[in-house]
Amino acid sequence: MADKHDTDESRAKLMDAALSILKDRVDPAKVTTRMIAAKAGVGIGLINYHFGSKDNLLNEAVSRDMAIIANGITSNNQNLDNPREGLIDLLKQTSKTAADNPELTKIPIYHELIKGRPNTADYLLPYLKKIFGTSKTETELKALAYVLISALQIIFLRSDIFKEYTGIDILDDAQRNVAIEMLVNNIIRIPEREIGYEKQEDIYLY
Repeated sequence: MADKHDTDESRAKLMDAALSILKDRVDPAKVTTRMIAAKAGVGIGLINYHFGSKDNLLNEAVSRDMAIIANGITSNNQNLDNPREGLIDLLKQTSKTAADNPELTKIPIYHELIKGRPNTADYLLPYLKKIFGTSKTETELKALAYVLISALQIIFLRSDIFKEYTGIDILDDAQRNVAIEMLVNNIIRIPEREIGYEKQEDIYLY
């Protein structure tokens, strides 16, 4: 029986190999277990042993990479003094990473939307908590985070349909940034204490 070190090492090799193949712009649908195992230098049977399937391996490999990027962005950019702008900036930076690697990003997006836990929404919570303070419950904040991140994920997953329907090309930097600000303005209703001027009936877009 393999010890834990060997198991962890073979898992890491497989994820590194899968990610390397995908970053070479190989169509995910054309990536085979044989290709991954050969690049990793391990037996092909270890893919099912460690991950259950090739699709699970690809998802874990890309998700791990995206999590590293997201953690780097949040650690350098937790603008909680101006949480609204910090939230928008976080979404813009992470969305740029997704737009630069659209086919790669679709793998964890699809998995998270259909099969997994909404881990990406957790990155939004510190900003939402700062924006709303005690005026919203934890459940309400999580619902807002989930709605906002899910909207963006679906847009990226169906970027061609979104462009056809709205005229917005989410893969274009300028158009994407405008779309992100529009989504935040429509979904995140800012408490009056954050606005700094008298309440106006038409302050929000619906």
